[in-house]
Amino acid sequence: MTKRCSKCGEVKHPDDFCSNKKWLSRVTWCKQCQAEAARQRRANLDDNGKRAEAARAAAYRKDNPWVSRAKTMNSRVRKAGITGHISGKELEAIWIAGNGKCWICGVAADEFDHFRPINTTGGNGKHQASNIRPICHECNYKRDRVWRGEEKANKEAVLLCQLKQMLHG
Repeated sequence: MTKRCSKCGEVKHPDDFCSNKKWLSRVTWCKQCQAEAARQRRANLDDNGKRAEAARAAAYRKDNPWVSRAKTMNSRVRKAGITGHISGKELEAIWIAGNGKCWICGVAADEFDHFRPINTTGGNGKHQASNIRPICHECNYKRDRVWRGEEKANKEAVLLCQLKQMLHG
């Protein structure tokens, strides 16, 4: 199946168009043409328009923090050459399920962790909701990036928790 962009006239794969399924049949410009049109629209804004656009974007980020976090996470993973996608709703559900606490030591979490590492040096974890857990920065920094199995990962978590308790009392 292919689709023709009404802006540039090129025939492209449907993945090159909007990914929102309810809009897929109605969107006639490819992602590349939509991005170019948005760049031109922003370039033509006056100072008041730029301020209004920045205020609108800031308000959206404030009202939808999970969308921003998911977008950042997906972008980093994609740049590393790993496939997968997590939505803001999935991240929020993971955070709520973990009560916003580090899955290793139980203190307030401030990051997300791929339980099974997604690196290309043996982790082979997937970038999907079932592989993500809330974690604090200290535990995430100390956690090993090599996958030796679920049992060893859980033992490592217990040891990290004990180490943290010894260091911080």
